Amino acid sequence: MPPGGHTVRDLHDAALDAGEIRHAVGYGTLTPLGRGIYAAGDVDRAAALLEVLTDERCAASHGTAAALLGLPEHELRLPVHLTTPTAGFRVQRPEVVPHRSDVPEDQIVERAGIRCTSPARTWVDMAQTLPPLGALVLADQILRPPRREFGEVGEALAGPEELHEAVARRRGSRGIRQIRRVAELARVGVDSPRETALRYAVHRAGLPDPRVNPRIGDEPGWTFQPDLAFDAFRVAVQYEGTAVHSRSDQVLRDVRRADIAAALGWLEVRITKEHSVDDWRPAIRKIVQALLSRGWTGR
Repeated sequence: MPPGGHTVRDLHDAALDAGEIRHAVGYGTLTPLGRGIYAAGDVDRAAALLEVLTDERCAASHGTAAALLGLPEHELRLPVHLTTPTAGFRVQRPEVVPHRSDVPEDQIVERAGIRCTSPARTWVDMAQTLPPLGALVLADQILRPPRREFGEVGEALAGPEELHEAVARRRGSRGIRQIRRVAELARVGVDSPRETALRYAVHRAGLPDPRVNPRIGDEPGWTFQPDLAFDAFRVAVQYEGTAVHSRSDQVLRDVRRADIAAALGWLEVRITKEHSVDDWRPAIRKIVQALLSRGWTGR
């Protein structure tokens, strides 16, 4: 049998009777995945199950789609999430988390030969059960274009317009108003969940809306790129992870960046993990002090 998922009918078509299937399971060449479904060869059990169950009537969705799309911290594992049409059949298997919704065909993509919901559709599905910050982190990850300076290639999974369109098409769904508000807060270019969390704290504190990872300065070799930039006040915020920014080579780059920021008339605010305690209040106090020193009136 070729590697992958197979139904009992597939095995019978390959001239394996019930006894031969039992022997194959005993020898480990076939692995039971659920009622009437087997995996052949050294393949991922969840992927093999999806090969069999997904067709033109259903698609992998939610966390399973997120894993197939390559989103960070999402692994392809059992049970898998499957969405089927509201008027169609419902997958009832212990290894499947079933969902029912009418997913338009233009919100279906294929990954590794498996039909799954598109990035924007997947985000709306997952945002229904995530807290606002969790939904915002996921949205920022979907909108993030690969950074070529980090050796990354490809394109962002979706653009802001796709996210907003996916929200608009779910009008009337549970929690859609809050999901719409989160979509409006999502930004292109965020590099890490901690940066998202800091920006969300800035939003909740009522501070001005900063730009995300802009390149400031136009002279070659004399630019810098802060995580957050309050342009009207020339305040630049850098979130510095302890492990990376403690390396000697990175320390030198950080010092040069601060020198460039100062020469261009910007005030740099450096935020670390220690400033994230108490719901980021130490970070907000530090940013507020910087903004007030640059003419912000608090309104």
